[in-house]
Amino acid sequence: LLTIAVRWRQSQIMARLPFLSVLLAAALSTPHGAARAAAALEVAPVVLDIQAPNATGSVSVRNDDARPTAIQVRLFRWSQAGGEEHYEATQDVVASPPMATIAPGATLTVRVIRAAQTPVQGEESYRLVLDQLPEADSGGRAKVAMLLRQVLPVFFADPGRTAPQVSWSVAPGPKGYVLRARNAGDQRLRVAQVTLA
Repeated sequence: LLTIAVRWRQSQIMARLPFLSVLLAAALSTPHGAARAAAALEVAPVVLDIQAPNATGSVSVRNDDARPTAIQVRLFRWSQAGGEEHYEATQDVVASPPMATIAPGATLTVRVIRAAQTPVQGEESYRLVLDQLPEADSGGRAKVAMLLRQVLPVFFADPGRTAPQVSWSVAPGPKGYVLRARNAGDQRLRVAQVTLA
C-alpha cells in the first residue's frame, strides 16, 4: 500500500489551461483569512473573488510596526502552462494607490479595479503583489534589510461560468510520481488535500 499526501493552501488549478504537474511529496502553504508578515504587516482578505457586474474589490493592509512602512502595489495576469506559473504585466486591472507609506498602527485600503471594457468571459485570474520598499538612512541611502513580499490571488468571474471539470492522472517521474490535473471548466479548482493509495 502506497500512500502519499500532498497538502496545498491557496493552490489553484486554472480554468481552460494545459496540464498542471505537481511533484508528489511537495507541499505549498499560505495562511487563510489574513496574512501576517515578519514586519508586522497584516493583509486581509488573502483572496479577492469578484463577481460581474462588480468590477472593484479592496484589500486592507495594516502596519502594526512602530515605524512607517512604504509599500509598492502591482497587478499581474496569472496563468499556468506546462506545470509552471506565469506572470504577465497587464493594464486590464489596476491597483490604487500604486505606492503608499503606512503610518504605525494605520490601515491602508488598496482598491483593485478592472479597467477592461470587455465583459468577463468565464474567469480571469490575476495576482496582486505587495512589496515592502527599503528605508533610507539619514544620508538618503537605502538600508540593507530583509524586504517582504505578499502575493494574493485576484479573480474576476462571470456568474454563468461553468464549474471545474477536472481529470486526473498519475505517472512515474524522474524523482517519484507526478500528479497531473487538467481543468476544462471555466472556474478554478482549489486543492486542499490529495491522497494516493
